[in-house]
Amino acid sequence: MYYVRYIEKLGTGTLDMVRLCEQAKLAAPVFSQIGSEFVVSLGRFNRQRLEAMGLNARQIEIMI
Repeated sequence: MYYVRYIEKLGTGTLDMVRLCEQAKLAAPVFSQIGSEFVVSLGRFNRQRLEAMGLNARQIEIMI
């Protein structure tokens, strides 16, 4: 991902997700590997909470 410029620095996104979840007082994401896939599991959110976080309609649909 780094070499094709989808990410800026290798390995910083996971730390950013943990930090941002802590700042928003949310449960920490769970990282796992299933076969060759890297999986990030986020806690369940409701629409009201996501709207309060400032997410747009498209982002909310992805999260729900």
